[in-house]
Amino acid sequence: MIISMVKEGVSKATNIVSKFEENVKIAQTALENTKDKGVEITWDMTMNGKNVMPPMPKAQVVRTFLKNHLYHYRGKWVAHLRGNSHKVSGCLMARL
Repeated sequence: MIISMVKEGVSKATNIVSKFEENVKIAQTALENTKDKGVEITWDMTMNGKNVMPPMPKAQVVRTFLKNHLYHYRGKWVAHLRGNSHKVSGCLMARL
């Protein structure tokens, strides 16, 4: 994964942002094309046949893991930028 990212030029900040935006669009399209009944299906995480996480609807999985993950790391990124005296765009705070 890291090797392919370096080959794609993701080591540069502008490329990181554009790759992120590209992946967000892919994920958004996938979510928009998901049928309502598909998100009502129960999902569970198991390891060696035992539940690691309690069963929950797929819609809750998307909210809990994916979106909260993005919010968390966006916040860390903003804190890092501000802590190092960089300006933070209002667009960054309004996304998602």
